[in-house]
Amino acid sequence: MPSLFLLAFWLLVLGAVVISWQVGDQRDRPIVATVLAASLVSGAIYLFLDPMMALVAVTVVDTALLFVVYRYAMTSQRHWPLWFAGFLGAAVLFELMTFVTPRQYWMIPWRLAGFWTLPSLFAMTIGLLADKRGKVQQDDA
Repeated sequence: MPSLFLLAFWLLVLGAVVISWQVGDQRDRPIVATVLAASLVSGAIYLFLDPMMALVAVTVVDTALLFVVYRYAMTSQRHWPLWFAGFLGAAVLFELMTFVTPRQYWMIPWRLAGFWTLPSLFAMTIGLLADKRGKVQQDDA
């Protein structure tokens, strides 16, 4: 059963990236590519490292992604990067909580951190679709 969830997650990531790439413009595409790269690096880390070392490495990757998206959000006129950064910030916070949680309970915040990737992907995709729709409506007016 876990492999079914893993397949569904990767299909969601790829679908969100493809849609976001198609509707985003040249300012959005580097961020979309960075999200994809961070997802692929995190997946590779989980494949090749033991769980605790993978958690440390993925926390570093997610924190770096958070800073990249936050910097973009502060210079952009769009709202989706703020939402994405907020959801990703929650994920990073739960990842950091894992390090102070007793060993027998560290799976709880780790799984909660993984949950926050879903709303961040939805925020990116829906936000870019809304931005494109708003741009089309502005062009028609």
